[in-house]
Amino acid sequence: MLRKEFNEVLKQSLFFIVLTVTIPFGLEIVLGGPSISYFELFFTQYHLGLLIFALFLGNSLFLWDRKQRAADYLLLLPYSRLRLLGIKVLPRLTAAVLFYLVFLLLYRGGGEAFTLASVFSFTYVYFSLFIIALSLSLSMENYIMMAVVTLSAMAAFLGMIYLIPTLLSQWLYGTDIGLSLEYLLFLRLGFGKLLLYFIGIVVGLLFPFIAAFIFAFKKTGIHPVSRFNKRYFKVFFPLLAVGIILSALIVSTLFTPRHKTYYLADKHRLVEWDSLALRVYDENDVEEITHASFRWNNRVLIEAGDSLYSREYNFPEDSTDFLRLDLKTKSVETFYKLEGRNYSGFTGPWLFKNTIAIVDGYPKDPDKELHLIDIRTKEVKKIKFHQTSGGNVRLFGADEVDGKRFWLVDSKWKFRHRVSRLWENGEKEELGTSRKFPCYINGILMTYSEDKATLTKLTAKGMEGARMVKTVTVGEGFIFHSYQVYDLHKPPLKQTIGAIYDQNNESRKFFIMDFDTLELREMKVINDRIEQSARRDPELKFYVSRRTPDEYYYLEYKWKNRGLDFREIYAFDNNELTLLKKFPPLEKNGKMYNSRSGIIVHEPGKLRVYAFPDLKELKFKKLKS
Repeated sequence: MLRKEFNEVLKQSLFFIVLTVTIPFGLEIVLGGPSISYFELFFTQYHLGLLIFALFLGNSLFLWDRKQRAADYLLLLPYSRLRLLGIKVLPRLTAAVLFYLVFLLLYRGGGEAFTLASVFSFTYVYFSLFIIALSLSLSMENYIMMAVVTLSAMAAFLGMIYLIPTLLSQWLYGTDIGLSLEYLLFLRLGFGKLLLYFIGIVVGLLFPFIAAFIFAFKKTGIHPVSRFNKRYFKVFFPLLAVGIILSALIVSTLFTPRHKTYYLADKHRLVEWDSLALRVYDENDVEEITHASFRWNNRVLIEAGDSLYSREYNFPEDSTDFLRLDLKTKSVETFYKLEGRNYSGFTGPWLFKNTIAIVDGYPKDPDKELHLIDIRTKEVKKIKFHQTSGGNVRLFGADEVDGKRFWLVDSKWKFRHRVSRLWENGEKEELGTSRKFPCYINGILMTYSEDKATLTKLTAKGMEGARMVKTVTVGEGFIFHSYQVYDLHKPPLKQTIGAIYDQNNESRKFFIMDFDTLELREMKVINDRIEQSARRDPELKFYVSRRTPDEYYYLEYKWKNRGLDFREIYAFDNNELTLLKKFPPLEKNGKMYNSRSGIIVHEPGKLRVYAFPDLKELKFKKLKS
């Protein structure tokens, strides 16, 4: 009997495959052109068709038995009701899983650009529809009416997934933010909490469908329908009430707005945000901005004057939003949007003078687009460019030569970095390759070979007119530090720092280079200190940070609670180290935040803020930890 069921499902699957493969050919002829590929049509139809196929697989559990009037014969077979149910369900579940795995392969093979929903959303909708369709496969004898009822039940199920968290968020926190599954993913709460949430919401609301179906089938069999439905709903509604209560309890327990993040901006202004609101503190007051039209959950990428810049994926609108927080007016604006989730690891924004730069394009797609937004006029200029290697790209420099502006582009290619220059008139020049991340300081491009750093002064004529300033033997693992990674408008620097990193990407030896002489010399005071500290505590890590063009700080820290745990911070000036602050080890669940203007220590029940340059503690009258 099991073989018969597999053969039946195989025939249905072959019919689905034939339709899925052939229909896009017809659509390509009607809608086709150079802008629409067969794969785009095929994948779009495939993942939408899968939802219809899941509905059919579930609802048709006993369809052919009823048509052949063999329903009573099934119950006479020497099988228990549960075993009979397993024989009927197993082939359909196998088909549903196999077609889903094909979907994942196609998605990873380029379909992500054409999908109408995220993988996560599609997954729980697809399997939930299959389960609900199975559960209602004996509720009616008319297949069309059964499909309509199933789709209505699916709509109610999805409505509960949204409404339960949304109503809770309004009741508990006074906000209209729906605490949906994707929103929790967006908040990055961790796998354990997300799994518990998934069990509470999806499994908790699906369980009544499964349990009621098994109970009614064991007690009643296949017909009559009225008796089956009576037993089915006798179990379904009490279990659904329990599922709703369980879901509500899990949501209210897991989700809390107390998970806060901090950033200390210039002029001793503290920014605090959680999943519900953003707050700006000064010494005596606080201004709160609720998340009505924006989501600020990421770190601050750029601080420029009274503005902080960040980016977020806005899942309700399926867009990547670029945000600006005005510390003067205490307001947030979404100054630019990209459609869909931008999967490039280095999307931006980057700032040069009054221009924000954003790179749009999928990592595997070699065709990219540079969006330039004037922050004063909001005018947008788009420049298309082609990266032969594909992959993620990032901007690491910008400058003006003879009145023309260019942007320096870095893309990783076969363990090397391909460096190019993109002019705002659309011209693109290849500037060679670098073994490690290149950087651009004071008009000098710094690239690397095995053990050498090459310093090149760029001109308007590209590499042909470029002047190689110097080649420095630096040793394996050496790299110059970039200053303000996302803010490309750097003032002229007198010096820059470099370090040798070991195989674990940990800095062990620091150097400083004077731009007047281009001589690289060892920072002996710091390196001696590193040797002493490493002998005392091998788990310590070390870094030299630049807060302004003329301020250097030496930091000793550990990794704890998935973040930084500073132990000692020194000021470095005139080749001398001055201890500014010693920190005790972080408590459990404690967190440290490293801002350009200071250090924030957040531990259960207490919050301390220390400001550079002397790391004196700041007090905010209305701040609650």
